[in-house]
Amino acid sequence: MRKLLLLGICTLSAISLQAQHSLTPLNEDLYNQIDRLVIKQGGGQYGFQGTAKPYSRYQVSQLLRNSTPESRVDKFQWEFLAKEHWTGMDSLNLVDRRPLAKYFFRTKTDLYSVNTDGLTLRLNPVIQLSGGLSPGDDAQPFRNTRGVEVHGTIDNKVSFYTIMADNQATWAPYVRRAIDSVNVVPGQGFWKPFRENGVDFFLARGHVSVPITKHIEVHAGHDRQFIGHGYRSMIWSDFAPPALFLRADTRIWKVRYTNLFTQGVANIYTTPQGTLGTRPFTHKQIVLHHLSVNLAPNFQGGVFELVVNGDADSLGSGFGINYLNPIIFYRALEQQGGSSGNVLLGADFKWDLLNSLRLYGQFVLDEFLLSEIRARNGWWGNKYGAQLGFKYVDALNLSGLDLQAEVNWARPYTYTHLSHYTSVTHYQQPLAHPLGANFKEVVGIVRWQGHPRWQVSLKGIGAVYGADSAGTNWGTNLLLPYDTRQQQYNNVIGQGAATQLLLAESRISYQLWHQCFLEGRAVFRQRRVQNQETQRESYFEASLRWSLPYRPQDF
Repeated sequence: MRKLLLLGICTLSAISLQAQHSLTPLNEDLYNQIDRLVIKQGGGQYGFQGTAKPYSRYQVSQLLRNSTPESRVDKFQWEFLAKEHWTGMDSLNLVDRRPLAKYFFRTKTDLYSVNTDGLTLRLNPVIQLSGGLSPGDDAQPFRNTRGVEVHGTIDNKVSFYTIMADNQATWAPYVRRAIDSVNVVPGQGFWKPFRENGVDFFLARGHVSVPITKHIEVHAGHDRQFIGHGYRSMIWSDFAPPALFLRADTRIWKVRYTNLFTQGVANIYTTPQGTLGTRPFTHKQIVLHHLSVNLAPNFQGGVFELVVNGDADSLGSGFGINYLNPIIFYRALEQQGGSSGNVLLGADFKWDLLNSLRLYGQFVLDEFLLSEIRARNGWWGNKYGAQLGFKYVDALNLSGLDLQAEVNWARPYTYTHLSHYTSVTHYQQPLAHPLGANFKEVVGIVRWQGHPRWQVSLKGIGAVYGADSAGTNWGTNLLLPYDTRQQQYNNVIGQGAATQLLLAESRISYQLWHQCFLEGRAVFRQRRVQNQETQRESYFEASLRWSLPYRPQDF
């Protein structure tokens, strides 16, 4: 796989085409601003097709060039996005007439920058200093992150991005319990203990982007992906750790076709003392093909295919060449090679209305038999999930007030397979929804930016799901093979130990300067399991963040 990626990058680097710019890192707040622009412009009249994320900087720059902000908040958000994508905004004046020590802050957005004929370079520190308290908990939450973020272009042909940071943190009690139960830090990879209740891990993401033609670009590196229009994704979310990937995006006419080839981690060796690095982890191949079409200026529909395959004996030593097939729905060809991989199919849509409202949805199909669906007998093999939601920007004619609501659900045993080598997981964590399967969930979000530099958000999540007791498999844990299921029929969402989850979060942030925020956050979480004592906990946190996206822990 490494040889293939290196060969592709070296070959493509020689092509004399204008750089399409690197990918815009996933960031909940920044991507909400991009969605606002698209919705307020009526959707896709400029060819913006936002199902596969991260977006390319070139794509966002095109959107900004065709935008005309009106309110004070809209103008501030437009300028924020333009500053973040200044390498693609030739007319933007970001020169600071009073740089620090002649070398630093020569632009208004970056600690250090270079802009010559052959090179653009942006370098910023990555900092998060957080401290808080959790009533009744002796180990108070904190986070200490230090690192660097670099991105730029070479010869206007090759774009690159990387972020590296060292982290020490003590999470809230419910996160620590999740770590203790599976010896994995949610959303992170390799880790080791820090002091009595903390963890120590290293953040490293990056990629290289190269255009092949005017309409095709390739990205290769190690990062997270997200497929869908919602707060959650029912096929590929950013919950799991970053992974090695090769991605090809084709955008032409009203069509966008994304090929995503990823090497996931199937099995890790870990203990309560952290991840062991004494022997190679076993790997698996995860391939996604997504085809979307702007069927109308404001309506986009798409279909996708996800294939997962791994071998317990291979130690991930090879990436099957057949998995580089770029053709969508190639399961029949794959089976000719004797593959026993896990295949999921699905569809999604978004519909932007009245320059203020977006309806969106997603459906994923793992397996089914029509006769069993008609029988309505709860057959275990009818495995599917769905999402339906809306976004309402400038709600009630109040500038800067955005509302979002969505429902998500997945039947028991969805995403599971014969082993964790073919389940829809990466690094022993769900690749799609954090709750795995066998759940129903409602999400509600209120965002308000009444002043350009102030932002307030309120989030509420309610879910019901079935928990497994020792030695049982009711279809929630994706790492358990589906042939260990409890029953053939009468399977319903929430079966097992009935569990109710309620999570509420409030967050207020103030932007000191570009990508630097002072932030306060309060979280309340309640988990009620059948025949067990209800768990209630809360914590409060204050943070300074610079060049690091806010990352929630809402599971």
